[in-house]
Amino acid sequence: MKIFGYRAKTWFAASLLLTFLSAGCGSTGVGSKTSNSSSPPPGGSAASGVFTRHYNTARTGANTAETTLTPANVGSSSFGLLFTDPIDGFAIAQPLYVANVAIAGQGTHNVVYVATENNTVYAFDADKQMSPLWQTSMNPSGGEAVPCTDIGQAACVAPTLGVTATPVIDPATNTMYVEARSKQNGGYSHHLHALDITSGAERQGSPVTITASVPGTADGGSTVNFNPLSQNSRPALLLLNGVVYVSFGSLADLLQFHGWIMGYDANSLNQVSVFCTDPNGDDGSIWHSAGLASDGTSIFAVVGNGDFNPTVGDYGDTALKLSAQLAIQDSFTPFNQDELDSTDSDLGSGGPLLLPDEAGSSANPHLMIFAGKEGRIYLVNRDHMGGYNSTADQVVQELVGQLGGGTGGCAQLPHCSGTDVNFSTPAYWNGKVYFAAMNDVLKSFTISSGALSPTPFQASNVGTGVLGYPPTVSANGTSNGIVWVLDFENGFLLAFDANNLATQLFSAPLNVTEFSEPVVFNGKVYAGTQFDLSVFGLH
Repeated sequence: MKIFGYRAKTWFAASLLLTFLSAGCGSTGVGSKTSNSSSPPPGGSAASGVFTRHYNTARTGANTAETTLTPANVGSSSFGLLFTDPIDGFAIAQPLYVANVAIAGQGTHNVVYVATENNTVYAFDADKQMSPLWQTSMNPSGGEAVPCTDIGQAACVAPTLGVTATPVIDPATNTMYVEARSKQNGGYSHHLHALDITSGAERQGSPVTITASVPGTADGGSTVNFNPLSQNSRPALLLLNGVVYVSFGSLADLLQFHGWIMGYDANSLNQVSVFCTDPNGDDGSIWHSAGLASDGTSIFAVVGNGDFNPTVGDYGDTALKLSAQLAIQDSFTPFNQDELDSTDSDLGSGGPLLLPDEAGSSANPHLMIFAGKEGRIYLVNRDHMGGYNSTADQVVQELVGQLGGGTGGCAQLPHCSGTDVNFSTPAYWNGKVYFAAMNDVLKSFTISSGALSPTPFQASNVGTGVLGYPPTVSANGTSNGIVWVLDFENGFLLAFDANNLATQLFSAPLNVTEFSEPVVFNGKVYAGTQFDLSVFGLH
């Protein structure tokens, strides 16, 4: 599951960083209400915030309630950097936004929340530069965020490792749930925190130490235990029907690891469910940054490299559909799973996007789309995912050779045409799916009546760099679409016309972190960086 990447920007001083990253064994997000429908929302609604990564639990990556920013004004001289707010560490987690928060003793503010790899959460005024409304350290007494070298230099996506997974906010209770890792007295631990978003205070019973064990032989005995040093929580947290789900992989395939999902009661923080992807095998990361996806009832995840033997509960390189209790309901495994595993070409490098019903057909109304390191795009029926067939995949559609332009695992596969590599979850808006694969350009594919265009509908003229980047979209319904990305390799915030990707609207240099993405809300763009929260808008 190793990822080779680098950035030409700063890490401490101005040194070059070679990074190997890998991973092992609700609410709608935009809006003020929770959706339990079987069909995920297509993006935003009349909204009061951004409560989860990629805007909603379907992970569509689109805020369709943006009424201020348009291609015309973003492409003009009136759009640019407004201000920055300093932070104490890398912000790999996506910022979150809540409107009209009553901060004790400070009045009502629109608030942007930023979590760092030093285990600090900040609440900033979203509209002007000022001292933090509050900030909270989640390090235990006498503890600290984990120095990355404790795990290995290949794990150094940041100098310290604290909060990597994007938190999730429950606007009904004004609570933010945050997963943080720490080191204390020579030992290591992960904790789930529940913070009051009005003050930063821990809720009653918070934090809780994250532990888990399941029956299995993978570790040489009869039980597989969660390892707090080797396990890394990169996927965004998911809040679904009163349960917070946290998922784990590894860092750079270092030490022994497994893929885990754990569910916690949102009120008590009691652990209510546990799932391990490979209790009788090796690896099985869940590491896509956009997080677990949900249609309001079931949970969807895509697993990375690992052993595949469903008769004993091992699901390497498999897309899973799980119940709220984390029981397997359905799955899809590519016909070439063994090759994907042996060549480090994770299926789970890019997370799932649950398409709205408007993209489907009468035969396949509920669709999911994703692409792994191989670069093959999979369009899957969420109601009948296809299982495993060693000869041919039983999915709605596959596109091969349409993503990527650099070297990677796909070059080693006899069943793969090209050198396609993808590390990101796509975005969906207005009948188009947007991908930005490794050493490629930003591309869109049309989708209607349950079918993707066989080749890209449009493409940008700007290279995506060595890792690519996760695209997001802002729009006012079906108009004024803008695709936003953070270019990790070159260090830029970029904006493109969503209806004409060849039109680049904006660029600005930033000290971007790996696999991060900006948030657009209420006429402003918020980007967490290595040193600050950068805020862009109209002057």
